[in-house]
Amino acid sequence: MSPLNLQDLSAFGQLALNLDNNFRELERLATQIDKLEISSDYGLDRAKQLLPKFNECSLEIVEGVKGLAAALGEARGRAEKA
Repeated sequence: MSPLNLQDLSAFGQLALNLDNNFRELERLATQIDKLEISSDYGLDRAKQLLPKFNECSLEIVEGVKGLAAALGEARGRAEKA
């Protein structure tokens, strides 16, 4: 199987792939945060570093879902015109 080339994907496929990557990153960050010992100074400092990244990733997911919804709406509109 050949490697996936983003340029070969439709706009919807690119949005879906990006959203999937963001979900995986959010899960990775959540796992890291969950494993922290926030009772230690190191754990608390690390949590302070990870939480903004978690928030940023969450916001990217929200935008990705909006983008997917818009792409679906556009596709539906084109299909209804056909």
